[in-house]
Amino acid sequence: MPYVDAENRRQLNSWLARFAPLVMQPDPNDVIDESNIQRRLQVLHSLKQESPVLHQISPDFANPDDQELVSTFQKAAKQLESIEEDLRVQLARFKPGDPEGIVDLEMLQNRLAEREAKQEIGAPTELSVPEVLEMQTQSPNTTKATGLGCMATGVTAFTLVHATFMIGGMFKAFGFPAFALVFFYAIFWFVCYKMFQAAKVAASNEKIELNGDQLTITQTFMGNPSRVVHQINLSVPSVVSQSQAFSGNQRGAAPMMAVMLTDLDGKPIEIAHNAPAPLQQQIVERINAYIRVQRNQAL
Repeated sequence: MPYVDAENRRQLNSWLARFAPLVMQPDPNDVIDESNIQRRLQVLHSLKQESPVLHQISPDFANPDDQELVSTFQKAAKQLESIEEDLRVQLARFKPGDPEGIVDLEMLQNRLAEREAKQEIGAPTELSVPEVLEMQTQSPNTTKATGLGCMATGVTAFTLVHATFMIGGMFKAFGFPAFALVFFYAIFWFVCYKMFQAAKVAASNEKIELNGDQLTITQTFMGNPSRVVHQINLSVPSVVSQSQAFSGNQRGAAPMMAVMLTDLDGKPIEIAHNAPAPLQQQIVERINAYIRVQRNQAL
């Protein structure tokens, strides 16, 4: 009976090892974007080039492990075309205009029909970026705000009671030097303050206005609006990144993500903490499109 020699076995295992991530569930920490999809397409193209040679290996072998290895390869190779089509559709969504992407024909037909309708009634058809970009970047998240608020209240109350008894007892024993413990408890009170602040942000409605390089952030909490104005650096695009203002303190907790801009001093400006990931990505795309236009006008 024939068998798979060591070199062919190595090539098959290597091929399947590179193929597996294309169909496995992605890591939750992985960011799926155009660069990630393009890397997958490069791996897939390499697999397609190698598969014809490996296809010549017969699945009829005496060793059951060899049979399973070859049959798994053949099943995987049949999926290459389908996987490539899925990746190219995803690429077109993340990076419209990429020649490797597959355009959404239904969406394109709708846009063409929309332009034809505008032409018939004499409406303008050009795409324009507004002089002032306004958008709502997040809505209140009551569940998240309640959870953070209850946790902050509980920790604060426990720390106050503990500090009262501890400092009181130490004061009776050592006198005024016992009040030095206030600095120790201040560490916990600062964490509680950040938790209350995060709860307020979660319960707030947030809107932004971008006028040139002037960014106005308006957060409305329980009907009371507060505004902060920043001057952003137009040479630095916005990104979705882990929040530095409200980083998770619980072990194993998912990091809070936010849309990040940069001011003229290089300091981060965070918005859209409560927005879902697709909306955060949309906010980034709109802001970066506006920034590109403003930067080009300044040249």
